Amino acid sequence: MTKIATFMTAMAAACSLAGAAMADGPISATLQTPMTSATELNAGGVVWACQGATCTVQSNDLTLFDPLDACKSIARDYGVISSFGGMSAVNLAKCNRVAHH
Repeated sequence: MTKIATFMTAMAAACSLAGAAMADGPISATLQTPMTSATELNAGGVVWACQGATCTVQSNDLTLFDPLDACKSIARDYGVISSFGGMSAVNLAKCNRVAHH
């Protein structure tokens, strides 16, 4: 697959997830290991509020939202993610490859 085709596929998946998430309510991620204190973070172009094992997007503007980038950013800093919005198992596995253990 060419780089352009790969990019277009990734953009379509990102738009699909962002659109579905907006229609279904707030986007959330569930961490395998809960945080010890409430945390606010920026990942994937949006602000998240995290409490325990749940992180929820705090912005209604998802124009810059990149779900896979957000997932990887959270996983890199906070560990394995058990679920992330409507993300497929394949993309969740890609995301968790960067997680610190």
